[in-house]
Order: sequence, then C-alpha cells, then structure tokens
Amino acid sequence: MVQKDVTEYAGKVIERRINISSIFWVYQIDQSRYETTEQMKIGIINLESRYYMCVKWKILGIPCTHDMVVFEELRFQHCSAWVLLYFTIETYRSTYEEVVFHVPFSADY
Repeated sequence: MVQKDVTEYAGKVIERRINISSIFWVYQIDQSRYETTEQMKIGIINLESRYYMCVKWKILGIPCTHDMVVFEELRFQHCSAWVLLYFTIETYRSTYEEVVFHVPFSADY
C-alpha cells in the first residue's frame, strides 16, 4: 500500500497506537486473519474487511493498536496507508477549498 499524507491529528493517533502496540503478541491464522494477544485479551483481526473486535478501525477510520501490531509484524512501512481518506491532508484541504458560510443561530430563522 502507498503511504498517505495524513493530518496532524491522524499522525499523532497512529504514533501513539504504534508505541502502545509493543506489548502485544501476533499469530497468523490465514492470509488475511491474525490473532493478537494482550495480557489476557485475545482478538482476531481481518485485514481484508478491516475489522477488529473493538471496531475502532471501522468507526473511526484509523487502525487500532491491535491492527498496528499486525502491520509491524508484516513489516508494513506505512501505517498511514490504512487510514481512511477523511484523514488525508488532500481531503482536508479540499473540504475548505470553497467558501464555508456561517450557519445562523436558530433564533435568526
């Protein structure tokens, strides 16, 4: 996967999750599924569907700590490649490319 230029927020989240991921163990189940173990917690990650039991990846669009440990195990250079487009600098800039008008207070309707 190709590295994406992500927003500062996404970059900090990724960095924090990578740092925390060092306490996990990873076991490969098949080509796209991995089991992660953290102390007494065990979970299954599916890279094809971008799913892990905590569903942070699905809901927030940034891989969770469990995903990061799998990326590290697979020696992926760019975890940012797995972040949804919402968090790319290109999407952020295009959002504010046009004029954004002020929304009036409900009392002004």
